[in-house]
Amino acid sequence: MKNIITFAVFILFSLQSYGNLGFVTIESSAPDAPMRYYPNGTDSVIRIPAEIKLEVLDKTVISGVTRFMPSVTWYKVQFNGKSGWISEFVTTSADLHNN
Repeated sequence: MKNIITFAVFILFSLQSYGNLGFVTIESSAPDAPMRYYPNGTDSVIRIPAEIKLEVLDKTVISGVTRFMPSVTWYKVQFNGKSGWISEFVTTSADLHNN
């Protein structure tokens, strides 16, 4: 039930999708960064070690998260044969094209 509610909330937010963008790196202070099934999700597909550079397959900006975070950028990546989404808050550097 929690996943359905979270997914419904995800659908309601304003989304922008950009396409293949470049690379992001997991920051060193975020060991075992969670890769989510979908943006703003709570369940993890897999955890990604710090300082791993990942190709960005897609980028989504979710607006209206909270009044303190008006928007959050999520990057779709692939790691160890699995794909999912990581938050901008666990990345330290981005080498992106077509922002």
